[in-house]
Amino acid sequence: MKHLPYPKTVLPRRIVTAISLLALIITAFVLPRQVLGQDAKVLTYDTPVTGQITDAAVQDSWTLTVPAKDRLSLTVDRVDGTLVPKVELYDSDKKLIANADNDNTFARATIKTFKLPAPGNYTVVVGRYKDKDGKTSGNYTLTAALLGAGLERPEIYKLIFKPIHDGPVQGTITNAQWIESWRLNSHTSGHILIEATRIDGNLIPTLAIFGPNNQEIQRVAAEPEGDRAVLDVTLANTSEYEIRVARTGNEDGTTTGKYGLTVTELGIGTDDASLSIIEGLLKIDTPKKGMLINARWADRWGINLTEASSLTITATRTSGTLIPLIKVMDMTGKELITGTADETFTTAVISNYAFPAPGQYLIMIQRADGTAGGTEGGYELTVTQGQK
Repeated sequence: MKHLPYPKTVLPRRIVTAISLLALIITAFVLPRQVLGQDAKVLTYDTPVTGQITDAAVQDSWTLTVPAKDRLSLTVDRVDGTLVPKVELYDSDKKLIANADNDNTFARATIKTFKLPAPGNYTVVVGRYKDKDGKTSGNYTLTAALLGAGLERPEIYKLIFKPIHDGPVQGTITNAQWIESWRLNSHTSGHILIEATRIDGNLIPTLAIFGPNNQEIQRVAAEPEGDRAVLDVTLANTSEYEIRVARTGNEDGTTTGKYGLTVTELGIGTDDASLSIIEGLLKIDTPKKGMLINARWADRWGINLTEASSLTITATRTSGTLIPLIKVMDMTGKELITGTADETFTTAVISNYAFPAPGQYLIMIQRADGTAGGTEGGYELTVTQGQK
């Protein structure tokens, strides 16, 4: 028995037309992916490259590989000929994520700023007005400018170990390094003033200080003039700290330049060993002179009493801005009485204090507010018998 051949299937014209249209649509989506992957050249940040657009090659593809969510700009400039350029940016899936046509000079196309969504490979395509139907051609330059390095870059957080207590140090903020971190070793608690001041460029600095475990302690923006940031902070304990100088806006900022960084000690902490040193012994009616500064804002003096006595203790400023304060303590450091400055802010008096027993005592003269204070200067300390 013969098997009859299958009859030829004749599709209606409308179905043929629909299939042809579908094939055309599929081709339209696939072809750009194929074109983008062909003959792509290498593009790197801040290094201009050159190319050519002709009737035979109406677009050029470049591959840009980035390690982070950087912020960039893309600029195409005509070098010669009649080229009216345009530029497109595609992600690793060949999806168009940014583009720009020519500006009003008809010689440039710029994606002014764009933040990349992820690290990876991107394709930059340079073309011309009206693509294959266009009539312009010529040579061009393409520049990918890094405007702000992404937070994923490890070099952003590198520490600078240069000592900063010995005087001003200098750093530089760029688009690739918009933050610099400086190590600060604190051997005691204390009150410090940190200043970051622009030296050149248009840098608008910010300051922050971090403690152990990357814990932010304090942050400050630039002053209204924009050229300086000042951070006044009291450190609570002995530790290693990081001072971070950045630009306003961080990776999204636009300013760059050199800066000077200064750390000034305004007051040592109460745990500083120098504050426990005894300067000497006081004697009745024998004045003692001294000097209080930020690095040592208190002096301790000893006094030996052979019997319970009533004494008047006077501290008077002899130079500078010192606002004196007096404390009487026993040898364990327990405070017995305090005398603050009078209305002239030049003299502090503990009048006719009755010491509870014979023995050794400590008399401390310090500036008002101690670590947090801001006055310095010379003093004269006197102990007299009885009422002043």
